[in-house]
Amino acid sequence: MRRDLMNDGYTILATPHEYHVDYRVYRHEGQTLDGIPLFHRAGAATSPNIVETTDESEVYLSGFVKWDGCSNWSFDELARCQLHACDRDSLLAIGRVMAACWDWTHELCHHWDVTA
Repeated sequence: MRRDLMNDGYTILATPHEYHVDYRVYRHEGQTLDGIPLFHRAGAATSPNIVETTDESEVYLSGFVKWDGCSNWSFDELARCQLHACDRDSLLAIGRVMAACWDWTHELCHHWDVTA
């Protein structure tokens, strides 16, 4: 399952399981004139090196959210370099994309049991 957060510049891929949902998040490098997100090619030695599919691109962060609201996250981008943000809103977008995953889990996990 996929959600594009165009305002924040991320695409989320979700894999639901019985008691949790796995997430992979990809950062946008731009978009086409038709509004289709573009990504950085996995393993590219130079930048920009743009691809149109998440299959060819680098995972920015990954993790899972459980039925009880607990979550664990890895910043895959840290294995390649430091996290980069050009402004305050870019920093907030990282939190918003993680929160969007948490919120989406309510829809995808049938055993969701969080009242907050």
